Amino acid sequence: MKTILAITAVAFLSLSCNSKAPDPQSEINNSHVDTPTDRAQVLLVGTFHMDYPGLDLVQTEEQDKIDVLTDQRQQEMREVLAYVNRFSPNKIAIEATDSWNASGKLQQYKDGAHRDKRDERYQVAMALAVQEQIDTLYSIDARSLSSELYEKGQVRFVDSITSNVDWDYMDEDLQYALSQFEAGDNKADSLHLLEYLKSLNTDEAYALNLGSYFTSSFVAEDSQYADYLSMWWYNRNLRMMRKILRSVDSRDDRIVVLVGAGHAAILEHMIEAAPQVDLVRFNDL
Repeated sequence: MKTILAITAVAFLSLSCNSKAPDPQSEINNSHVDTPTDRAQVLLVGTFHMDYPGLDLVQTEEQDKIDVLTDQRQQEMREVLAYVNRFSPNKIAIEATDSWNASGKLQQYKDGAHRDKRDERYQVAMALAVQEQIDTLYSIDARSLSSELYEKGQVRFVDSITSNVDWDYMDEDLQYALSQFEAGDNKADSLHLLEYLKSLNTDEAYALNLGSYFTSSFVAEDSQYADYLSMWWYNRNLRMMRKILRSVDSRDDRIVVLVGAGHAAILEHMIEAAPQVDLVRFNDL
């Protein structure tokens, strides 16, 4: 009975009103905001560290290392640069801290220095900058929150939320991931440099890289490893993403982001989701 009376009342009011009152929800549903189609373009390039600094969990055996300074590899490097040049970048962002003085080193590179450095920031980023007449390199590496907490004397706090993590715990999933990383290293020396870089930037490679963090201690009973991961690896990459977006000055920007493949695996979905930019995948060039 209450429902019938309510419907009747609404119908009566609708008929008796000279003008129809606006429906706020209808206005919301009918509103339309154009999605920007002329967003800045970001080419994400995940790479191996060409000077093999040995800072990652997986260490490349000496016999599997690629020497990018040999004549053959230098020819392959020129082909890599020609491939990236298809993107026609006007900006380059690299995995470096502000203290690394990237733009200063770039000027030195232009004057003939650093040509004997194996580091991808010289071999790829600076060589590309010379070709594209780019004078500035954007340093997007960042320290993590966990590092800052340690630096600020918050050791007890960090330890209090990580003390139960078994850093040495190994499960089958992590063992599998490590075996795949090792297999990739083993075949690297037999591949053309461009083909190797392409293999590091597939969906499967990104999933393997990022997925390896969700194994072992991550699935333990307590949440400590998840907490540590969020204030270490995710936090660092979020801070790097912020720097990428801050480098955007124009919707006409075409930015190459050159980072370790581990960073690319997590930055990919951040760049793809960001409304300011469009992601261009390395293998789609």
